Amino acid sequence: MISEKVNFTNKVAYSFFISSRFYGCLIEFEGYSRFEFGSHFVSIKIADSKVQGRFFIGDNPKQIIQEYTGYCGRMEPLPEWAMEGVILGIQGGISLVENILNQTLDACVAVATLWLQDWCGKRTQTILGRKLKRLWWNWESDERYPNWENFIKELEAKNMKIISYVNSLLHKSVIIFSGKCNYIYY
Repeated sequence: MISEKVNFTNKVAYSFFISSRFYGCLIEFEGYSRFEFGSHFVSIKIADSKVQGRFFIGDNPKQIIQEYTGYCGRMEPLPEWAMEGVILGIQGGISLVENILNQTLDACVAVATLWLQDWCGKRTQTILGRKLKRLWWNWESDERYPNWENFIKELEAKNMKIISYVNSLLHKSVIIFSGKCNYIYY
């Protein structure tokens, strides 16, 4: 039983969950959804007039995931380097990233890669009366990361990898690929 309200944010194009009652629910549409979970109910609020959903039934969570990924696709195995240490997800700018990275390395913790998702800046968006902090995803470095290209080169010189991901939920004011793109990884 959930005794207090806990907020989680899912930043993927598909809203999906698995219940302890051995079913999965996928909501397919291009709008915002909000799930509320209680001990005997699930409430789904949708900011759109059209929606499509799917249920996946199984005898255990693994079966449900197999059904779900059979429908939407299965992820490729992670590269070997991803298993060589922790993946540090840090937000807050160059100084904070360097500080946390140095503390981690000084503690003899192997670091496989850094995930710096806020390098492109943040914005505030109001949806269903709630103010949400969102990343811009404009593929331009933010003031929190001055000299971004030099920072990346310094990390690469230390054999440090940097990861990000392509977000399919781009803001309508973003101009994408107005210039030449040097690196694209799939």
